Amino acid sequence: MATTITCDVLGQGKYPGAHFDIETSKTISPDEQELPMTRDRRYYIIALALSICVLLETLSLTYLQQSGSTFYYSSSILYLLSGLAVCILPLVPVSKISFLKTPARINKSIPYLLGAFILFLIGHHIVRLTTEYSNMPIDARIADMLPCLQVACRRFLHGEVVYGPAPEIYPGSIIPYLPAMWIPFIPASILGFDFRWVTVAMQLFCVGLAMMPVLNRNRSIPLLPAIIGAAALFLLFNYFLYKRTDYWTMTEEGVVAGFYLLLSLALLRRNYWLIGLAIMCCTLSRYSLILWIPVYFGFVFLTRPRSDFWKLFLSYTGGMLAVFVIPFFIRDPLYFIHIPRGYIGLTDRFWHSYGVEEHLLYNVGLFKFFSFGQVHNMLILEVITSFLAPLILILSALWLKKRFELNDRYFAYASFKISMVFFYAFIQMPYLYVFVPLTLMSFAVLFDYLAGQGGESSAPGATAPVV
Repeated sequence: MATTITCDVLGQGKYPGAHFDIETSKTISPDEQELPMTRDRRYYIIALALSICVLLETLSLTYLQQSGSTFYYSSSILYLLSGLAVCILPLVPVSKISFLKTPARINKSIPYLLGAFILFLIGHHIVRLTTEYSNMPIDARIADMLPCLQVACRRFLHGEVVYGPAPEIYPGSIIPYLPAMWIPFIPASILGFDFRWVTVAMQLFCVGLAMMPVLNRNRSIPLLPAIIGAAALFLLFNYFLYKRTDYWTMTEEGVVAGFYLLLSLALLRRNYWLIGLAIMCCTLSRYSLILWIPVYFGFVFLTRPRSDFWKLFLSYTGGMLAVFVIPFFIRDPLYFIHIPRGYIGLTDRFWHSYGVEEHLLYNVGLFKFFSFGQVHNMLILEVITSFLAPLILILSALWLKKRFELNDRYFAYASFKISMVFFYAFIQMPYLYVFVPLTLMSFAVLFDYLAGQGGESSAPGATAPVV
């Protein structure tokens, strides 16, 4: 039972642990104030745990690989578990926290420091990669990915048939990339600058977008989780800038990473027009999310207003028709149907070239627990788990929400992330660069969470643990 309290003009009553609610004229006891404090503390703990999981996910992909066989199995297990934790942690209900015990000067400086950090990343990449690109030309004899994109752009700009044999690359070659992979490079083809700057710009721009929530100086950002998140992002970029520069010099994966980040951000903001377009871009670049799409469409159809579903449906189908089906697919459907079969046919060469069965490939992924004779089983598991994992997560979350509080803001993102976690866990050709979009997705939810987007407004005067 609440204790009656007489408060003076400064709000200091007879019982300093109590609070008087002016709006309802209801006296609140010290015990009743423990709930928001507990929820605030829970927010901080989860924010810290989430940032640590993102750091572990980053380290298992990058610097643990430098230790060779030391973390051969454990790096893959750590990458899988930390990725799953990134899916689950944001679903725990919390209230938005006010970091009143963090000095105000530090609180206000965090957005500026993080802004300076992203500007540093941009400048550092420009300086470093200018030298790398001058020393490493785009050459099909070194890697054929970027040359394929060059051929596709040139054919499109000259009004030629884009998809077909590509002897310019090597005899028997074709253009295997869907339109969203090469369309972003058209400006580079027109203006004549290095295609690889498109990949740099796309990835850094979308990372900057992901950091926007924590750049708002009117929000309180938890200091220690923010430092850990920034450190993880630095380590990820630094690894590919110094240890594995082939990511920037030979691949176009920055464009794919950009699309997957855009989709993650759109899911967090529930912008269904943008979600549909982002899913279309992901489908037409690296279509690893194809089995997640029906799960997500069903989720929106059953849980959201019909207007949201139609926005999603029209933007996705309209984009697919305009960008791919009408201009390209209907001309030769079998060409595109056979492309995945061509990738599967390369699996044998990959396993033997990289000495996978001899444990000479240290990338993350569960391929380490399979032999080459079990590759077909990996494909089956990849298909089943990347469909069932998001379906089970959404059904479980909706069922649990009827009995407990859950943070439904992150349902859609979690379903997307967990589908990608299992898809890449069982991928049969685990090139290092294909895991970068999956890893960068975690930063989208981390920065959103650190900005307090997932919590309710805290009560006036609520405080947080000291950093």
